[in-house]
Amino acid sequence: MHLSTAGYTLLSATINAGVTWTPSATVKNITISGSGVALSQSLRTTDSPKFSGLSVNSSTSAINLTTPSFGLGTTTPMSTFDLHAADLVLGSNDRYAGNLLVMSNDSDAGINKGGSIGLGGVYAQSASYWTFGSIKGAKESSVGGEAGGYLSFWTARNDGNTFEHARMNSSGFLGINTTAPTSYLDVNPAITLGNSGITGATFRNHLVTLSGSSPTIYDTIYELKLGDMQLYSTNTNQTVTNSASLVTGWPWKSTNVTATNIYSILVPTRAGSAGSVNSYGIGVNAATGATNNYAGYFMGGNVGIGTTTPVAALDVSGQVKIQKSSSQPFACDATHDGTIALTSGYRTCVCNGGSTTWVFTTDGTTTCTW
Repeated sequence: MHLSTAGYTLLSATINAGVTWTPSATVKNITISGSGVALSQSLRTTDSPKFSGLSVNSSTSAINLTTPSFGLGTTTPMSTFDLHAADLVLGSNDRYAGNLLVMSNDSDAGINKGGSIGLGGVYAQSASYWTFGSIKGAKESSVGGEAGGYLSFWTARNDGNTFEHARMNSSGFLGINTTAPTSYLDVNPAITLGNSGITGATFRNHLVTLSGSSPTIYDTIYELKLGDMQLYSTNTNQTVTNSASLVTGWPWKSTNVTATNIYSILVPTRAGSAGSVNSYGIGVNAATGATNNYAGYFMGGNVGIGTTTPVAALDVSGQVKIQKSSSQPFACDATHDGTIALTSGYRTCVCNGGSTTWVFTTDGTTTCTW
């Protein structure tokens, strides 16, 4: 069948089932069917003005296609709608401002229902299209009438499955490797930072409760672990009054670990800077304001100074210095029984709490003279 006017071909096709339209000056309906190409039109580009290959104007349905594959820019479509073009522009009036909507009509009361955009290509020669990554926007709740949604990011794996790696919910919380973020950045299970600085970061407080008279099972242990700290930079022309070192190390309890030394607190030897005057391994001072203020206490065990194997409550390997007192340091009573003090004449005295008297250690009875 061939239709032409003014030298231009309007329709040229081989019709297997015929062409039907209502008798009128304007063709209203054309039906074309067959096992081959249903409709083929080459675009004219040399005429002025240029003509469209196919132009349809209708107030209802413009074109209804029942074919399983429809291609634009290709004669071998590989999917239901196959568009071959270097660029796809959505918009009007050459302003390139438009919207692409991928919608779902069953998401009223359907959680995770919505639209997605897949990005990919063929992963092997002669293979079908494959989605390497996709972006999905879906309904967040299963309650009808609620419009909150989330945006998720997916990638494909070699085994053929897709996996959701990140999700932003309706509150603006972004989760990486979690679908239920509870903060503006929620990373599960851990985050690794390269050579970058962090400012304004805070860490959450976690409460660990151990129940029972002798708990041996620990359900959850939260840990803030810092790696080895190295000198990053130096400051000049500054006076540092107090400088603290990092305290590391913790004990563990396990039936599968054989340990030589276990430290609850370990302060390792660290070299101070060349400009330091005094360098301390640890510094402890008593609090103020209470009825009794203590710098610290040891509830049990032996304390060694200069030795790692103390055999007494206080084991000193070296010299012990006692400050001289020109008068009794405090009133001797039962609480201070056994306390030793040094007189200005270099004689040692001990508090006899039973008699509330300071006596010389040489005989234990003569009252001390300071």
